[in-house]
Amino acid sequence: MNEVISQLHARTSVRAFTDEPVSPGDERAILEAACQAPTAGNQQLYSIIVVRDQAKKDALAASCVHQDFIAAAPLVLVFCADVRRWWAAFRAEEGCDPREPGVGDLVLAIEDATIAAQNAVVAAESLGLGSCYIGDILERREDQRAILGLPRYVVPACMLVVGHPTERQLRRPKPQRFELGDVVMEDAYRDADARGAIAQKRAGTAESLTGFCERKWNSGFSREMTRSVSAWLGDFAYQQGEVPVQEGDWDGPAARVARLEAALEQVLAANRRLEAALAARELAAPAARDLSAYLDSGEWLADFGRDEAGELPCGLRRGVLSQDAAYDALARFRDLGGGA
Repeated sequence: MNEVISQLHARTSVRAFTDEPVSPGDERAILEAACQAPTAGNQQLYSIIVVRDQAKKDALAASCVHQDFIAAAPLVLVFCADVRRWWAAFRAEEGCDPREPGVGDLVLAIEDATIAAQNAVVAAESLGLGSCYIGDILERREDQRAILGLPRYVVPACMLVVGHPTERQLRRPKPQRFELGDVVMEDAYRDADARGAIAQKRAGTAESLTGFCERKWNSGFSREMTRSVSAWLGDFAYQQGEVPVQEGDWDGPAARVARLEAALEQVLAANRRLEAALAARELAAPAARDLSAYLDSGEWLADFGRDEAGELPCGLRRGVLSQDAAYDALARFRDLGGGA
């Protein structure tokens, strides 16, 4: 086993760091290694935010399930899936007519960003530094956008905290991984004895599988991640008047038209409620909220798109909607004498 593979086997997540800072040379080496990662079409569909401001670190720690070690980490890196850079360049190019970014572009960018992040992890390990991935950065979309100043089509795929591990962290044993045969398959996927494989992986763990399910799978933060990621996807899910293909959506154009008509009716109903609120001046402090950004983000649908039972209809939950309705509402608001 060579040194690189040995380090990959030995590497564990580090959540406690000494007060020693990451040197500028090590930081640059980590970032340069990240940017040498494999990338789709050499596009590098990511941006890396180095978070230095302590107030922002504190806010990220709070927004990521109050994990205080984030605020104390010497180096905090947020790897963003960035579809905006290429799309903006295409739009600025004379004669170029790019489509709106879609969910496929987002998934490709998330792949690029996480591959770059793993390069950073390997580089940090080689320098004697510890690191930990923070997946919770995908939760609380509205907060993360505000903290990091993220525009549309830029999504925080993952966050890394990096620093010199404490002695106790260095002694911490690495958790058991699945046996190779439980995760490696030949030629096609196969369902295996999932419960048996997990029981073997968790041998010696006091917590029951049911307890783990409640603590992780059914947790409030897991449900929040689903809500938040659905909102991130909503920025990409609808484009050029088409309904995104959903599982089981293979029953012909007539069914697609029916779904589109139903979704558009939901949007129109939400739009009518928004218009009524605007006309009655019931939308709280629209100028202070930056109405244009409020409408462009689609947040107005969460406020005005609910049915009589208070539920958000499926078409709106899944992002099957047009931003044109938001811009129409903005135009009507301005016609009513509202703010810019």
